[in-house]
Amino acid sequence: MRVKKHLTCRYARLWFLFSLILCGCSQSQHTSNTKKAAPPQIFRTCLCSEPFSLHPAYGYDAKSQILIRALFEGLTRIGADGDVYPALAETITVSEDKKCYTFTLRDSVWSNGEPVLASDFAYAWKLIIASDSGASLCDLFYIIKNAKAIKERKVPLVDVGIEVLDPKTLRVELEHPASYFLHLLANPIFSPICQEVDLLHPNWHRQSTDKFVCNGPFRLKERDDSKIVMEKNSLYHDAKNVQLSEAQIQFVSDSNTVLLMFEKGEIDWAGEPFEKIPLEATNELIRRQQLHMHPIAGVYWLLCNTATHPLNSSNIRKALAYAINRKELTENVFIGHKAAFSIAPDMLSCLDQAVKEQDENSELAQLYFQKGLEELGITKAEFPTLELSYVPVHKALVQIIQEQWRKNLGINVKLVCSEWNVFLQNLSTKQFQLGSVAWVSFIEDPIYHLHTFHNRSNSSNWCSWENSEYQTLLDLSDQETLEESRREYLKQAEQILLDEMPVIPLYYKMLRYVKSDRIRRAPLTNLGEFDLKWVSVGS
Repeated sequence: MRVKKHLTCRYARLWFLFSLILCGCSQSQHTSNTKKAAPPQIFRTCLCSEPFSLHPAYGYDAKSQILIRALFEGLTRIGADGDVYPALAETITVSEDKKCYTFTLRDSVWSNGEPVLASDFAYAWKLIIASDSGASLCDLFYIIKNAKAIKERKVPLVDVGIEVLDPKTLRVELEHPASYFLHLLANPIFSPICQEVDLLHPNWHRQSTDKFVCNGPFRLKERDDSKIVMEKNSLYHDAKNVQLSEAQIQFVSDSNTVLLMFEKGEIDWAGEPFEKIPLEATNELIRRQQLHMHPIAGVYWLLCNTATHPLNSSNIRKALAYAINRKELTENVFIGHKAAFSIAPDMLSCLDQAVKEQDENSELAQLYFQKGLEELGITKAEFPTLELSYVPVHKALVQIIQEQWRKNLGINVKLVCSEWNVFLQNLSTKQFQLGSVAWVSFIEDPIYHLHTFHNRSNSSNWCSWENSEYQTLLDLSDQETLEESRREYLKQAEQILLDEMPVIPLYYKMLRYVKSDRIRRAPLTNLGEFDLKWVSVGS
């Protein structure tokens, strides 16, 4: 197999220069053995509840992934500058057809001292790809050859495009070229797990001490129903560039209590990406010039379960979309956010700007509503009460939408509140009708948002929607190597989503948070990724 060696050199140079920069920063703090030892750097924040899971295969929500990213290391990692770099991959070679990647691992060990092997990656990934796996976000692996066919029980697991060449070499064959593949691998779901431990102790990820084996910048120190404490992992291969000695994550359900803890100096960070800033506190925080806002590649959606009546009608879904005044939301409640008129994030959308400017239009809403009633064969009096599910922090949002739909369409909406983990479970099992959720891309490419709806069987396609023309366009984009032509296919696919409206865009996501003066560095990427590896704090 021929390979492009210049890619290997490129990634090696990037990583070498990156390491030199960080090493220089680190070493400058320790120029003399006569100086006093630096005080421990401890970062403190809160989550509203325990993370959904600390297992890379199951912790698919953004909050769980913050912790998993701290506890695990994959083949690549997003650096403090937002670019992707080799992590456990010491070298990366890519075949001429850009479909085969060969990774040579650097020397590294698990937190129990055992070496991290190429087989640990293969084992972890195959657990997710296996047809009987209950892992979430398995769709992310469909880029790998035969992964989707295996999930659909068309071919055996042995045919997957993952091969262990030797203890330190992993080869991955793709279904088609994907310029974003190395960025995708930085997602925590592609982390390895220790095969030996998983076979002996399948519940290792629920443990808090020695049986929780990880390989990232941090390891678990304490874990109970009120908090998680992670300490610096001295066995981590790049420990010299980890500044924090400890990260303390408390579970506090009330966002106002969290903000009060911040104001009293008990925590260093309140708000996203950990939890929401209370809406009622926004204006005061802006007045004090304390509120930080960071735009990311995400959109707030109203999910429509298209398998339920009356949301099986695209005309009804479009009527609901046109009956919403987004500017009222962003100017009066979600201050600082930008109204969304595309399914994909504004910074990634392929649509022309003119297409993305249609806000509340009661006439169009009524027109589509009447078409929907005729399509369903019912009268307005027979239109059922809709159920809109939400988590507590979205209460103001759903109440406004409830009122706008009553005013513009004359329909009733029942609001159904549940805490985050229950809400997430209901979405994934499709036990909902309408639901408010933020969808943030894992890669800086529109394909992540768009591919969610490729098949109704996709684990993350909670809307149960699919369209054959849409599938064809995405398949053509996958095979297209010219970026301009590829984006044209994606543009046409995105337009179909707007025409069919399986999800209703509300506003583009903006992280809002406050942080203490102790924070020296805490970079956020365009994807809203918060990596504790790059955080540093003062006294």
